[in-house]
This record gives sequence, structure tokens and C-alpha cells, in this order.
Amino acid sequence: MVEFLAENWGNLLVGGSLLTAVIFVVIKLIKEGGRGKSSCCSDCSKCKGCMSQNEKNRK
Repeated sequence: MVEFLAENWGNLLVGGSLLTAVIFVVIKLIKEGGRGKSSCCSDCSKCKGCMSQNEKNRK
């Protein structure tokens, strides 16, 4: 077991760091979603992602 850890400590360190970062991002997204913050402002006239939908509604 100690030999495995000695041979792979770098991989374990990087993997643990990545896992920690992903966990923090997910927690942040969950907290922001609970506060009503999101990338959608619910106003499609100002949304660049909804431009095709806005053009259809104008016709």
C-alpha cells in the first residue's frame, strides 16, 4: 500500500485537487440557484441566446 502511494502521489494529488474544485463549483451553483441567480434573466428581449426565438415572435 505504501509503495502504491509512493509511486502515485502526484496523480493522487492532482486528482484530489480536481475533485475538490469540482465539488466547490457544484456547491456554488446550487447556492446561486437557491438565491434565484442564474444566467437567464427571464427577459428574452435582452438575451443573446434567445435571438432566434425573438425574431420568430416579432413576425
